[in-house]
Amino acid sequence: MDEQNLRLLEQFMRVVNGDGDPSDLGCHGTVGELLVRGHEIFPDVPVCVISDWVWVDISMSEEMTARLRSVGNVEPALLYSESVQFDEKGRFGNGSVVRTSLLAQFKAPCFFRTRNTLYVMQGRGVRLSVEPDVIVNMVF
Repeated sequence: MDEQNLRLLEQFMRVVNGDGDPSDLGCHGTVGELLVRGHEIFPDVPVCVISDWVWVDISMSEEMTARLRSVGNVEPALLYSESVQFDEKGRFGNGSVVRTSLLAQFKAPCFFRTRNTLYVMQGRGVRLSVEPDVIVNMVF
C-alpha cells in the first residue's frame, strides 16, 4: 500500500473508531425530549437522534470551501455515528450506522442540520479533521 493510501486509511479508521478530540456539543436528555427540542427549533424538518457521534471537519483549501458554500450552500463538515437512537423518517433502525450529508446549518448546542434532516447529537462525542478523499471513499 502506498503512503497516500495508508494515510487515508488511517484517517478513515480515526473516524470509525471515534479517535478525535472530545466534544461537549451534544445535548443531554431522553430521545423524546430531544425530538421535541429539535422540532421547536426546526418545526418542518425530520429529526434523527444519534449518540456516540463523530463531527468530521473536511480539510480543504479556502478556495474549495468558498466554492462549496457558494454552489451547494453547505459547509465542509458531516457527522458519523454507529448509534442511531431514533430516526423519524424510519431510514435507520436503532443502533444503525449513519454518515450524514454535509452541514447546511448548525444551531448550538447540538443541532446539526443537513438539507433534508436535523441530526440531534445526544451526549458527548468527538471532533476530528480528515482529507476530502476519506469522505469520498466512505461508502456504507
